[in-house]
Amino acid sequence: MSITVRVLIGIFIILHGLVHPIMAFVPQPVEQQSDDNPPVLGGFWTKSWLLGDGPGVKRLIYGLSITTAAILAIAGLGFIRSQPWAMVAWLAGAGLSLVTLTVFWNIFLVVGIAIDVLMIVAAFATSWFTS
Repeated sequence: MSITVRVLIGIFIILHGLVHPIMAFVPQPVEQQSDDNPPVLGGFWTKSWLLGDGPGVKRLIYGLSITTAAILAIAGLGFIRSQPWAMVAWLAGAGLSLVTLTVFWNIFLVVGIAIDVLMIVAAFATSWFTS
């Protein structure tokens, strides 16, 4: 695999991970704001269909999104540098991302779930071609 392809895939892995904390910290959409409902940090991702919307849930969203971003950043850098452990980190990051997006489901997350599934397939596929 050429270094250019490695760098592009590695950057994509890193960027996908960075989307998680951005979604956790970005303010809620303007149409959901009002005098009674002021902007809330991370308003896009405030509750879980499985866990509800308590204060601990929001902390869990922050923790999972930051952990996912960190793991995928490490995986992306490892993939660029052709490290043997990068595939394990890539699978762990994509798997954690998939769990996070599923537990905190929102219809807008369907793209992220599709990306996670494709990343898991790609991690297995590229592991056959790299050494």
